Amino acid sequence: MTDIVSIQKEWTIMSELGQEKYVMRELRNTFQELQIEEPRIEEMITAVSEACLNAIEHGNKLMKDLLVNVNLLIQVDRYTFRIMDDGNGTQIGDINPVVYVGRKLEWDNPRGWGLQLMSHYADSVLTTCYKGKFCIELHFLRMGAGDL
Repeated sequence: MTDIVSIQKEWTIMSELGQEKYVMRELRNTFQELQIEEPRIEEMITAVSEACLNAIEHGNKLMKDLLVNVNLLIQVDRYTFRIMDDGNGTQIGDINPVVYVGRKLEWDNPRGWGLQLMSHYADSVLTTCYKGKFCIELHFLRMGAGDL
């Protein structure tokens, strides 16, 4: 494993629902431009989108003047995504136990999928402070043979 960063990209969005779609498009465009063929691209995009939604809604409490920063590091062995907001955060140990879709859809308000999806799709999920902000970090081990 190496800590050498091959490629780094960064995006900043307002804390407004729907802004996560901008990040999703940017990630797809980045992978396409770099000609990276990775079987888990959609899983990565889904997990990052959920992290953005949590940052917008729970971290920054939908306050449009507070920004969410998304950072992508592509390294030889992994993809690392850092999603940062101004909130106090949730520790990964606080993730709800797995609830199956059929049961959750029976609930009056079937919400709270974000941390479960991130935890399921990513190889590791960490929470920390980074540059004075709450940060959720998603790691995906590289499986594709894309050239950098």
